[in-house]
Amino acid sequence: MYRRFAKELERLRDECEPGWNKGVPSGRLNVQRVINGCEIDEAFDRWEEGNDGADVEAVILVDRSGSMSSGQNDKSASLACWTIKRALEAIDAPVTVYAFDDKTEVAYKREERANKTRYKFIYGSGGTDPYGSLVSAERLLMSSRKKNKMLFIVTDGVFNHEKNDEVIERISRRGILTALTLIMSDRDMEYYEKHGETQDKLAHGAEIFGRISSARDLIPFAKSVVMGAIKKRRSN
Repeated sequence: MYRRFAKELERLRDECEPGWNKGVPSGRLNVQRVINGCEIDEAFDRWEEGNDGADVEAVILVDRSGSMSSGQNDKSASLACWTIKRALEAIDAPVTVYAFDDKTEVAYKREERANKTRYKFIYGSGGTDPYGSLVSAERLLMSSRKKNKMLFIVTDGVFNHEKNDEVIERISRRGILTALTLIMSDRDMEYYEKHGETQDKLAHGAEIFGRISSARDLIPFAKSVVMGAIKKRRSN
């Protein structure tokens, strides 16, 4: 599964490679295109030197609170974390992983690569307070020299909104792409919606949101991350 995720991320690298941008209003005249009767604003080709859009660093925060042990959510979160980390490492991005309950611990150091065939199980226990891990992630990413920075949050979505949503939104404003992966079954989603926890609330202000009920859901999430990263790079 990580290979398919990585294939989506490769679009970041492909878009950044130098090459000809064809059919543009200025540049080198394409005589054959003119002879074929093209419009003037499609008559030129321009060489693009590429950019640093694939220069990425990421942090993944994994919820290991007691609620994550329900329905093997902690196993799903561990697999999602491993998949995302392996995919990012495939484009040479350093990835730090923090695990949080009511405290924060390092699950993978920045220079530590994920095992190629086995994921690291992050057990669910304790309370739920991502604040310390969010601040640690913000500090690490703001000190990074990489041009493009990403924060992934893998959680069942049930944590304090006020102080944590504010930090997530602040991180987004600082040029870091924020993406939340919600580990939740359809049944649990219906339960939380009945009790006022809508999907928007469970996203906690993250720019990219994806609900994962099975491994295949990671692929559309990967597509959303890539599109969000491209959009964010162009706007910065």
